[in-house]
Amino acid sequence: MMFVGALYNPRIEASDNGTDWREVIELKTEETTATYSFAPVTARYFRIDFAPRKGVGVLQMGTPAPGLAMGGDMFAGMAKSLTGKPLTVGDLRLFGEARVDRYETKAGFTIAQDYYALTGPQDGASGIAPGSVIDLTDRMKPDGSLDWTPPKGQWRVLRFGYRRLGTTNPPAPPEATGLEVDKFDGEAVERYLEHYIGMYRDASGGLIGKRGVQAILTDSIEVGAANWTPQMIAQFKRLRGYDPTPWMPALAGVLVGSRADSDRFLYDYRRTLADLMSSEHYGTVARVARKTGLRAYGEALEYHRPSLGDDMTMRSHADVPMAAMWTHSRADGPKLTYLADIKGAASVAHIYGQNLVAAESMTASMNPWNYGPADLKRVIDLEFVTGVNRPVVHTSVHVPTDDRKPGLSLFIFGQYFNRNESWAELAKPWVDYMARNALMLQQGRNVADVGYFYGEEAPLTGLYGDKAVADAPTDRAWDFVSADALTSAMIND
Repeated sequence: MMFVGALYNPRIEASDNGTDWREVIELKTEETTATYSFAPVTARYFRIDFAPRKGVGVLQMGTPAPGLAMGGDMFAGMAKSLTGKPLTVGDLRLFGEARVDRYETKAGFTIAQDYYALTGPQDGASGIAPGSVIDLTDRMKPDGSLDWTPPKGQWRVLRFGYRRLGTTNPPAPPEATGLEVDKFDGEAVERYLEHYIGMYRDASGGLIGKRGVQAILTDSIEVGAANWTPQMIAQFKRLRGYDPTPWMPALAGVLVGSRADSDRFLYDYRRTLADLMSSEHYGTVARVARKTGLRAYGEALEYHRPSLGDDMTMRSHADVPMAAMWTHSRADGPKLTYLADIKGAASVAHIYGQNLVAAESMTASMNPWNYGPADLKRVIDLEFVTGVNRPVVHTSVHVPTDDRKPGLSLFIFGQYFNRNESWAELAKPWVDYMARNALMLQQGRNVADVGYFYGEEAPLTGLYGDKAVADAPTDRAWDFVSADALTSAMIND
């Protein structure tokens, strides 16, 4: 459930008499579709039990303002009401043969926060040899029928296809709402972006560039999973160096080779999706922006792992790498995922030679017109000391009229930073404080002694979303180093 997370901890149970049940496996997942492998079980009855999850809470929303009617209790109440309603199970199957454990997640149909935890059973199971897989694409007729006489033996025919997810771009008014662009296809992203910027150019009378709109900003990606693009096979060959076709049955849960072999392929598959997200989406956005006379500000994932990708590599294409920092109470402190996000953005700037580090700053939720400079100073100071030197207040929604006060907002989110704030006429010292600190921090050059390579199971906001970097230097300045930086930006003679 959005903003709440999983409502249940389902588990498979078995029984020999229909009365006494024993647990087979607990499905520790938030995915709506998942395949689990476990040691063989013989029983007369099987069932799935949806036990309400204990401690259902609000994700990311923060602490609501005192007395606010539409606060965290609203989401908790929604969760409580939903857990009391009947569930509809769309499909439940038990298989007799070994399957790839959690293949839907490993193949990018859904997202897991910790892929290291997706180990699967150690049962020594093996499947078909990749060399025995036959590609029948050229044997399919235009009407979808298969013209193939199989060799002697038993064969399983898998038909692969793809479709749009139907994901649209929120939040937006109806006339500006449409399908998300294919972020793995640079040509599609370029066509979309040129059309998008073109509409601004037409509406503003050409005020794009130095005398008008000067930058475009990509916010954190929050649209969820996607795992295909028409050029996927060709791009996989280019990036990974081998043909994925013999391994594609693993995308449907069929074991190819050993469990370890299938997992290695699915790891390569996810890496390819991550690489394409960076180059085809973020890289294209930055290139088209510059061609149009704009600069590109680039956020990445911000909060844990909403999609596959390396958040440092995504932002390496931007003119101004960007992070996010939400407001927080003194008691709760900042969420670690935001500290990792800012450290990642600052590291990108330092490694790739930019001097600006931006951040979606002081974002709040369920706190309408609740914060003043005295509350926000410790938040902006934390941003400054962790690497930010260009704060971007989130959110200052345009208020076009004076007869609707206190004005428009972005649903439950934002600082409501507009001329109708109760302290608006006293805001100059506060704005000057932020501006002066930002200006001074933009001078000179950061010097870090240590580069911390965090591996290839990115992103930083996922790896360190709930725990700090355990072995980070404490007596030296340091930056994160991505695989891309290690193999490209840092190579020298």
